[in-house]
Amino acid sequence: MPLLRIADQLLGAALLFAVVFGPWAFGTTEPWAVQIMNGLGLAVWIVLGVRWLLMRARFFGMVSDDPGSSHGHGSKERLFTRIFGVLTALFLLYCMMSAWNARATVHAQSFSFDYHEIIGWLPHSYDSESSWQSFWMYLGIAGLFWACRSWILAGAAAERRRMREGGEDSHERNSSLLPERLRLLLWVVSINGAILALEGIIQRISGSNELLWLVQPTINKAGIAQFGPYAYRSNASQYFNMVWPVTLGLWWTYQQAGRSHGLAQIQMAGRRHHFLISFALLMAICPILSTSRGGALIMAASAVLVGFVYLLAQWRSTWKAKLGVFALLGVMVGGGVLLGWQELGPRMEMEALQEGLDGREALFTTGWRMAAAQPLFGTGPGTFSSLFPLFRRASIDAWPAQLHNDWLETFITFGWVGTSILVLGLAALVLRWFFRGRIYGERHFVMLIWIALGGCLIHACYDFPLQVHSLLTLFVLHCSVLSCVARRV
Repeated sequence: MPLLRIADQLLGAALLFAVVFGPWAFGTTEPWAVQIMNGLGLAVWIVLGVRWLLMRARFFGMVSDDPGSSHGHGSKERLFTRIFGVLTALFLLYCMMSAWNARATVHAQSFSFDYHEIIGWLPHSYDSESSWQSFWMYLGIAGLFWACRSWILAGAAAERRRMREGGEDSHERNSSLLPERLRLLLWVVSINGAILALEGIIQRISGSNELLWLVQPTINKAGIAQFGPYAYRSNASQYFNMVWPVTLGLWWTYQQAGRSHGLAQIQMAGRRHHFLISFALLMAICPILSTSRGGALIMAASAVLVGFVYLLAQWRSTWKAKLGVFALLGVMVGGGVLLGWQELGPRMEMEALQEGLDGREALFTTGWRMAAAQPLFGTGPGTFSSLFPLFRRASIDAWPAQLHNDWLETFITFGWVGTSILVLGLAALVLRWFFRGRIYGERHFVMLIWIALGGCLIHACYDFPLQVHSLLTLFVLHCSVLSCVARRV
């Protein structure tokens, strides 16, 4: 089926392009970069639609991802596919309904409002233009979620067919080694992250205040406030904290597969997977070197959790192996402290921390007033910045583009109804691993993805990682990987 193969190749190319392009395009914070990613997401939806039609076309025959899909793991896979599909549709419908059923349109230049008639019992926005922009962005990112899931599962099914035709043992099929497409995706994420880390370190050492030595941002003009292609150092630290634990998880899957089964793939690779440790080390020092206080704290906490996971994984191993874990994590934290503490140290003093927290808490007080105004449906996706001035106590107060608290900003803009859809989606992703599926996800590998995502969600309590397109895309791609793996096949 050449058309089906072409569709799969297009999906894979789109995913890998998104992984590389997102952070290098200045974090996809500029309108032109967001438009490119939105266009990519829409193109992915078209390819997914064509692929769906091809899979069900009579002249191709009814193609099943796996002959055993009607039993056991196949039924659970279909169940979770439906759950994720329903939640995705509800969320996108919620965004579209809010924009279409808008209560007002904001004119930014004059800060005036045109009011419209609405259907009160449906979700509604108080800034139609901002909500439409958010809808197109979320539609594109949702397309990447489903493209990643479809591409990985289809590749895994093809590998299983090849194994059966080649008469390979079932224990190798169920080994810790991830499917080829999933490995490729994680390798690209890891290599891209390591190159970004290297660029950020060199740029910081050079003292440049231009992103990628090309552009000086309109905010955070000082080089110390930036890192790599990100105009805000905290966003850079959030990116690296979402990558390095997953990179170590990928390395661990190679280790486990080689130890348990001596797989030919490991032997042929010449242990090149050990480069992943170097990539993780390079990325792990960046949150501290960036001088982001939140990033440094999350990195340290993640390192402790990663160490616990590895000790749990090697509980019966020798003390030499256990000491190796401590040495690895010590180099991560120690290397970052050695290189970045001179600038980070003063920012970690109690007075500086308290000053930063006081400024955030003042914003949060205003945010809670906004949340109380429209608790059920929220003010509408993407409307926070447009409506924030209406709730300030004085015109001289700050007017931020983001609240520096993604949880509260999400509740403000989506209300109880929209926020509940998102929370249910996160819960379904966590529960997915505990049921049978088509791809075996070794538990320690999955734990490391949880750590990466959990660190981002904790950081979101005092910052805005999920308001930055490239970070949200990476978060969603990690979620898509979680939606594919299970503890048993």
